[in-house]
Amino acid sequence: MLTSIRSAVIIVTMPVISLSTAQEDSWASAALAMMFSLPLACAICWASSKIGTVGMISSLRASRRLLGVLLVLPYIAIIAAVPAFFAGQLSSLFVSVALSNTPQGVLVTASLLFGAYAASLGLGTLGRLSQPVFVLLLFLVALTIVGTLNSMDSARLLPRFARGVWPLLHTSIVPLAWTALSLAVIPMLHPNTSPSTGIRNAALYSVVVSGVMLTLASAVVIMVFSAQEARELLSPMYHLAKNIRVPHVLDRLEVAVLSAWIGVLCLKIALFLHAASRALADLFGLRRHEPFIFPLAAVNLALAQTLFAEEPSVRARVAVVLPIVAVILILTPVLAALITKAETKGDTRYAK
Repeated sequence: MLTSIRSAVIIVTMPVISLSTAQEDSWASAALAMMFSLPLACAICWASSKIGTVGMISSLRASRRLLGVLLVLPYIAIIAAVPAFFAGQLSSLFVSVALSNTPQGVLVTASLLFGAYAASLGLGTLGRLSQPVFVLLLFLVALTIVGTLNSMDSARLLPRFARGVWPLLHTSIVPLAWTALSLAVIPMLHPNTSPSTGIRNAALYSVVVSGVMLTLASAVVIMVFSAQEARELLSPMYHLAKNIRVPHVLDRLEVAVLSAWIGVLCLKIALFLHAASRALADLFGLRRHEPFIFPLAAVNLALAQTLFAEEPSVRARVAVVLPIVAVILILTPVLAALITKAETKGDTRYAK
């Protein structure tokens, strides 16, 4: 599930953002971001395991009272607002490639309603739905890459590393921040998963698979369109699939690719609504989180219509705001784990 939700969004949006700075070297920036993301995933999973089955928000609220509540409020606010961003991205993608005359508000409302309904079905249902969707997405991405082999020109990747190391490091910050955003739900999901599920291995697997997919996608996009042309496209991978034609065998591959992306984006909306509702239930000390799901969807509808309506401005804000958001999402569970560990040692010493 982590792999599918991260791979779809990162392939739809990242090539365009990374091309703005690294240009021909965006594929190397993606590979660099993948390597930096591995210790980040380990840190988040370590923090979740140290907090234990009580949960990050419940443990902080019980131990530190007001200080703990203030510490987790930015974390809750971020994961509660993430569905609005993805609903806006989904509607912008739909309007630009298929339903140009349809109001974005209709598409945003439909995606949030579907996400809220899926979130109300439970975490197990979301996990089962994500498996076939991810297999379909992986197959379609591989088919798109193979289908564009004749159009690739490796000379468009030149000159390599002509701008130095700084553009690579600078551009890798945004994919790295996407990792933090995608894995931010782990502290909320960890109390509801058994140790045998291997959530740490799942997180590392999602980072590697999505990182390899982003690296390949970035290289293929440059070799087919060139860096200057690709940066003007909303979704280069969609346009790659649109150019693939096999008479009497394969036609309109972009429709299948678009359908897979929409499915995964809706699952991502559902997952964050599920995590945010659990966070609010833990904050108020309630056993049931389902009553929060549809009110959260209504709040995200308003946010999507006001903050994430215009795609160019959203893309510019993402490159600036997302690293700050990532720092909050990383530090909150790590600080919670350190506080929990320190209090556990103190209780052990007092008992002795």
